[in-house]
Amino acid sequence: MMNPAEDCPVGVLILNRHGAIVFANPLAQRLCYELAHGSTAKDLPPDEHYPRLIPHPIWRSCRAVIESRDLFPDQPIVIEDEIKVDDQVAVQLQARWLDLDGAECFYLLVMLEERAPSQPAEKPYSLTQTETAVWLLWQAGYSNSAIAAQLNISAEAVQRHLDHIQTKQRIAELLDE
Repeated sequence: MMNPAEDCPVGVLILNRHGAIVFANPLAQRLCYELAHGSTAKDLPPDEHYPRLIPHPIWRSCRAVIESRDLFPDQPIVIEDEIKVDDQVAVQLQARWLDLDGAECFYLLVMLEERAPSQPAEKPYSLTQTETAVWLLWQAGYSNSAIAAQLNISAEAVQRHLDHIQTKQRIAELLDE
């Protein structure tokens, strides 16, 4: 009989709040091993050699999910990221809370997909790093005050950044005409 977990095209991890792996399907085990060792694995070691703690690049996104629950307890937050294993392989990651009715413990659900690495995107309108962060949070539906709290800047600074972004957008549109 075929095991459906072995044929799953998505790596599935369930983690506790401290980053320990509670469940990992075979693809997730392989991807965690590759991320922990920095290259694709041809012959995987026996199960007891798989990391019991999550590799740092994945844990960074999981920590963001944990912190988001503290900041925005009523909003379901999903963190997405792409992690390069090497020049040919990248892992597309999606992390979120796994809410189980009646469960006393909190778990994180992490889904991993193996892909070719995407090319770095050009910065639209030559945005600064802070403008990019403000823009992404604003696009995600955050209010100016929530953006300010997230980035540790004033609400007035958020508005200034949004004004600069709109000016840069208008200039780029005029140049394209």
